[in-house]
Amino acid sequence: MLWFLLILAVVAVLAVMSYNNLIRLRTGLDEAWFSMDVFLKKRYDLIPNLVETVKGYALHESTVLERLVNARQTAVSAKSHEAVVEGNRAVTGGIRDLLAVAEAYPELKADGRFGALQQALSEIEGEIANARLYYNGTCRKFNEGIRTFPAMLLASVLRYSDSPYWNAEENERGPVEVKF
Repeated sequence: MLWFLLILAVVAVLAVMSYNNLIRLRTGLDEAWFSMDVFLKKRYDLIPNLVETVKGYALHESTVLERLVNARQTAVSAKSHEAVVEGNRAVTGGIRDLLAVAEAYPELKADGRFGALQQALSEIEGEIANARLYYNGTCRKFNEGIRTFPAMLLASVLRYSDSPYWNAEENERGPVEVKF
């Protein structure tokens, strides 16, 4: 009888420790996601200023501007992680298109306001890249945590499933073309 109570106590302690660890991992994952969300919002807030600045110089480039504004709206209104990722892929593509358009307008590139916005965008993109690294690291820890024994038993009861990584976009994977 004493052995049974001892085994039951050990199982209970393991269950509590596993539960607490899963909660810590889930909280860390949420923190990483919301930290990245802060930087994404900073980028969303910068886009209207970029669009307005470019609009003054590149009036006939309205489709690029409209596409970026629509992508921003989609990303801002996204409700699920997958929708946020998808919306931000469109925003990234729109920003690239906008910067490509700016290359065709030397007076725009010389505009101090555009230069400051481009510098701010570059800094935010760096922060987003760092936040993605942090998110993916916590995602890895969470996924490992819910796959290891005995926590995997409790994770299935809590209906925890693997959290998706924030992967590089297809156009970020290829070689960078450099022209002089």
